[in-house]
Amino acid sequence: MKLMKTEHVDSAHTTNANRISEALVLSSMAAAILLGWSGIWRSVLPFDFFSILTVLLGGIPIYRETFHSLKGKKTNMEVSMAIGAVAALFIGQFLPAAVIIFFTRLAEFIESYIIDRGRRAIALLLERRPRKATVRRDGKEMEIVPDEVRPTDTVLVKPGGTIAVDGVVLGGTSLVNQAAMTGESVPVEKYPGQEVFAGTLNETGLLEVQPKRIGEDTTFERIVRLIEEAEKTKPRIEKVSDRLAGWLVYSALGSAILTFLVTGNATSAISVIVTAGACGVAAGTPLAILAGIGRGARRGVIIKGGVFLEALRKIDTVVLDKTGTLTYGEPKVANVIAINSYSRERVLQLASVAER
Repeated sequence: MKLMKTEHVDSAHTTNANRISEALVLSSMAAAILLGWSGIWRSVLPFDFFSILTVLLGGIPIYRETFHSLKGKKTNMEVSMAIGAVAALFIGQFLPAAVIIFFTRLAEFIESYIIDRGRRAIALLLERRPRKATVRRDGKEMEIVPDEVRPTDTVLVKPGGTIAVDGVVLGGTSLVNQAAMTGESVPVEKYPGQEVFAGTLNETGLLEVQPKRIGEDTTFERIVRLIEEAEKTKPRIEKVSDRLAGWLVYSALGSAILTFLVTGNATSAISVIVTAGACGVAAGTPLAILAGIGRGARRGVIIKGGVFLEALRKIDTVVLDKTGTLTYGEPKVANVIAINSYSRERVLQLASVAER
């Protein structure tokens, strides 16, 4: 568990660093395109050096992806955009080639940003993961990582602490905030014999808990795994979009050849390839699915994967098995009714004293 936490933190730092680096590259490419468009190079060089540099250096990730796709006998949008940019270079259209590469990189940057936003749901869950557990073992109290808890230990949870295991209360009473697990907006009272869950917050009293499920077996860890696995599930519609994207590239190449044979105009033929390559069939579908899963997770709704999200369109009735599920999460006093000669103010005063 500790290793997984470290991996996700390192991954977050790496993602932020990569995003900043990519933003700097895109800014440099945009500046080079503006210089090429301004025509400043004409007073120094016989050709648009800035645009050529943008295509050759800025397009490296696209050319790399194209190479791997062709090596694996696959086609995607990067293939058509790479072909279009290189072909534009050969016919001397340096600035359009640079613009093609720039917008392809920009689209990939936006795509990665949206995907990262979807994955933040996992990061938010991981922040709630208990980092330590206080246990009573052989008559001694010690603090250990949750994975090292034994079934024979008694886990002690102090007020304000996070419960580290799924288990049953042996001693003590307290209010436990289970919103992360059950969606309950109001803390639930726990006393001996009641079940508690890892990742929930103990708010008031000291609890002694007998472990039942530890580490990766806890309900909390299973929820984390469900969200992680959701990203790997490929629904039918996404498989269809992948096939369509491949057919579109082949159609674009065939149409470009036909255009060139009919018109004899290389620029028109290349334009066909670029137009097809800009289509969002392949990228739009997985982004929509991942965005839906991520948005649901941020609102406390766990969707197991794209397959299940796709199946939601067939649902016409939702059955809820308990009361109190559909609330705003902000309980308020609607009215105070005083009886037995007590005034409304006296009732509120006594309630305040009792709460303190």
